[in-house]
Amino acid sequence: MKAYKTRIKLDIEEEVERTILLPINLSFKKLHELILVLFNIIESKKYNFILEDINLEIHETGSIKRDIIDSKYELIDKYFKALPAIRYNNGTWKFALTISKDYYEVKYPEIIEFKGKYNPSHKINTMDKFSRTLKLMDRQIEIHNDLLLEETLTSLQEKTMVLFDIPYAIENNKFVLLKEEGTLNKYIHD
Repeated sequence: MKAYKTRIKLDIEEEVERTILLPINLSFKKLHELILVLFNIIESKKYNFILEDINLEIHETGSIKRDIIDSKYELIDKYFKALPAIRYNNGTWKFALTISKDYYEVKYPEIIEFKGKYNPSHKINTMDKFSRTLKLMDRQIEIHNDLLLEETLTSLQEKTMVLFDIPYAIENNKFVLLKEEGTLNKYIHD
């Protein structure tokens, strides 16, 4: 299945970002849920995607009218093909999404890069506090970074597989699909 390489960066000075291969034909709602998993953010009903280049905002409206853009039903494809970047806001957390114009082949959403050792926390509930906390932590001696990064990346990939209901196993530190066909078909909207 084709996928977009998408970099999702928390909008702070420090590097806190994830790069993922996102399958085509996902709804903005499913992208919202994925960002919650990738950054360990508690669910917020007030979220939106801002497409500045075309002066459009996409959020969950609760409407079933097809003439109103709702994140539950609106697919990312036409926007990801046309725009180099979009913004995502979730309460006090703000993110920049950068979209590559190249297509990739995937069988499941794959996290390919992870920068930043820490995720936002409900205990540190603003971007400013989180940024200040990161600066303080950077001053401390860092031990086992590679191990922590590997464990975190594996954990995030596992959560992503669960979010998309993809049967998998881990063999020799690699993800192996247990069922090759149809794993993402339920998320494809014709």
